[in-house]
Amino acid sequence: MTHSIKNKILAAQASQILSAILVLGFSAYTLINELHDTGRFEHLQQIAQYNSRNLETFLSHKQGIIERIALSDTVERDTDKSQPQRLVKFFSTYAEELPTLVLVNAQGDEVVKVANGARSEDLGNVYNTRAFQRASSQPNTPVFALPEGVVTAESMVEFAFSRHVLNECVGVVFGQVPIQSLSGQLVLSDEHSDSVALFTNEQGEILAHTEAAMIGRMVSGATLQKAMLPESGITHRMEILGQDAFVAMSPVPTHGYTSLVACPNRASLTGPYRVKEQTAIILIVFMCVAYIVSMVMAANLSKPILRLSNIAQQIATGNFRNRVTVGSNDEVGLLERSFNDMLEHLENSTTSIEHLNQEIKQREQAEHRLAELLDQIEDTNKELRDFAHIVSHDLKAPLKGISTIASWLQTDYATKLDEAGREQLKMLVQRTQRMKNLIEGILQYSQVSRVNEEIKAVDLNETLPDIIDLLAAPNNMTITIRKPLPTVNYEATRLTQIFQNLLSNAIKYCDKPEGRIEIDYAEDEAFWTFSLSDNGPGIDERFFERIFGIFQTLNPRDEYESTGIGLAVIKKTIEAAGGKIWVASEVGKGSTFSFTVPKSLEPSREAPSEALQEAQS
Repeated sequence: MTHSIKNKILAAQASQILSAILVLGFSAYTLINELHDTGRFEHLQQIAQYNSRNLETFLSHKQGIIERIALSDTVERDTDKSQPQRLVKFFSTYAEELPTLVLVNAQGDEVVKVANGARSEDLGNVYNTRAFQRASSQPNTPVFALPEGVVTAESMVEFAFSRHVLNECVGVVFGQVPIQSLSGQLVLSDEHSDSVALFTNEQGEILAHTEAAMIGRMVSGATLQKAMLPESGITHRMEILGQDAFVAMSPVPTHGYTSLVACPNRASLTGPYRVKEQTAIILIVFMCVAYIVSMVMAANLSKPILRLSNIAQQIATGNFRNRVTVGSNDEVGLLERSFNDMLEHLENSTTSIEHLNQEIKQREQAEHRLAELLDQIEDTNKELRDFAHIVSHDLKAPLKGISTIASWLQTDYATKLDEAGREQLKMLVQRTQRMKNLIEGILQYSQVSRVNEEIKAVDLNETLPDIIDLLAAPNNMTITIRKPLPTVNYEATRLTQIFQNLLSNAIKYCDKPEGRIEIDYAEDEAFWTFSLSDNGPGIDERFFERIFGIFQTLNPRDEYESTGIGLAVIKKTIEAAGGKIWVASEVGKGSTFSFTVPKSLEPSREAPSEALQEAQS
């Protein structure tokens, strides 16, 4: 393009630029090359020393943690006591820093072990480990041991602290971290993409490497010895791991490891040197071109630059509507057109951002309103629960009086009433009893979320037979427990109510000459699943959800005395504890009610709540 600024400059000043580049380029290349070599070697050595300090800091930090754990009140208090759960909980808080923590006795036997935050029953003996031996010989001092022998990616770095009282070992806290964690302490050279960093032990085994697959390989002893020669300088060219490389190292003999940084020789030649050449030449070219352009092209460039400056100032005030007038077809003209395109995009983006801010504000308002509605719903639910509790409680006293009077009338005046009167009086007694049962059911339903009973271990092999005896099933009913039942952590009274309600329903609604009820259970990692199967009339699939609703019953109330609350109370009780209940049934063949009990429930250490004591009274 004849109008190109580059062509104008090259045509007028080609000879001057080439001469200047030849003279200045050679001088600059020689100087930069010498400076780069010195800086490169020093940089590699600084990285090796930095990695060495990183590892020292890492190991010292872990030693400090193992010492803090060993000298803690929890370990001191529970070393000789049978409180493993407290130790497990305490050790678990350090799972991120020390994935494996073990309390060990003086003989090296593991007493309490926590792996990845959970108690482990895989106990062994660590007497022959280097960390245990070092801790035994250095009482009340944190020690560590790096892997030796056959080092693999599964090897561990060991830490230990031996607690001695009156020159007698009272216990050792032993910890491990994966050897891969050492690799996280390594940094690489930003200047050399092919460089690698590693740690080795005294035998030359690689303990950490920027490439995980290299852990466990050997660095020859000759390489380590050559790198440690003081007369060789801080950085050496040698063969390491099958490559010709520049190697910098920082040995730490007191800890038994060495930090190395290796930069392959090919990378040193093809990368940095080429960059230095290009940098020197480009700098010289820019110096020459800048001088020439400043003298020759100032007038041609000043006007469009001023135009761009004026528009840029308007952009700073938020005005994106004005555009630059394109005055030429060269690179400046191209820049002006590109600048106009940028303004177009900025204007569109600003409009989009305003719309987005509006949407965000509307969404925040909607979320705030939703939070308010949720709070209102929670308050309303609490008021309903309190209302049901209060109403049920206040109705019990007058209803008891009515029931008592009706019973007296039925006993003392039955002979003075005619048949219709006696029938009406009998119906009054029945309706009073039904109302009493209904109030009791409502009271139980409202107390499910208000009453916290003590959670304790319940042996169902003892509890369930008592429930069966209490129900006094008729002679034509056979209740079978398929296999020995587990001991579960639960609220004893509510667990009894669950089984009692399900069993009484199965007995009540049995329509076969020979009734059968079978009790069984299964388990997985998180839940116990109990099931009660009967050969009763069965339930239509349409009513599987309905039967768990409050005041829901599938039979006429005069045929089967029922409030329709029992299954609702059971469902609410089970779900409040983190479980669930469901039914599987086939009409005419029977039903199976199943419910789950979480294994995560722990026995309570506090007294029952006041609400529970009030409910029991």
